[in-house]
Amino acid sequence: MDYNIINILPTLDSTDKQEVIRWYEDVDAILKVAKITDSEVIYQLAYLSSHGEARKAIKEIKEISRSFPSLAQLRKGLLGRKKLSKIELYDHLKNITIKRDEELEDFNKYYLQMYQQIDAKFKEGITVMDYLKSIII
Repeated sequence: MDYNIINILPTLDSTDKQEVIRWYEDVDAILKVAKITDSEVIYQLAYLSSHGEARKAIKEIKEISRSFPSLAQLRKGLLGRKKLSKIELYDHLKNITIKRDEELEDFNKYYLQMYQQIDAKFKEGITVMDYLKSIII
C-alpha cells in the first residue's frame, strides 16, 4: 500500500448525511485514481481516515458483516446507521451462524463481543445450545 495516500484522504468525523456523502465521493475518486480495489485496503483506508463516531460506525459495519465491506457498503451503512437495540443484539446472537470460510477463532471473538454488549437479563437466554447451533454448518 502506498502510505502517502493516507495523507490526502479526507477525514470523516460524524455520520451526518452530507458529511458522509462528501467523504464517500472524495475517497471514491482517490481510490479510482490510485487504482485501489482490494477490499481490505479500502476498509483500512476508510478506518484510518475516520475519527470518533464515524470510526466506531465503520468498525461496527465490518463486525456485523464479518468481512471487509466495500466503500459503497460503508457509505450505505453509515447513511442507514442506527444503533442496535439490546433486543436486536439478543436476536442477532440467537440466530447468527458461522460463515463457511470463516475461522472459528474469528467467529468466537465476534460472538463474545456481541455477547458482552447485551444486558445481563438477556444473557440468561443465550445457552450453550445456541452457541453450538451457530458453529455447526
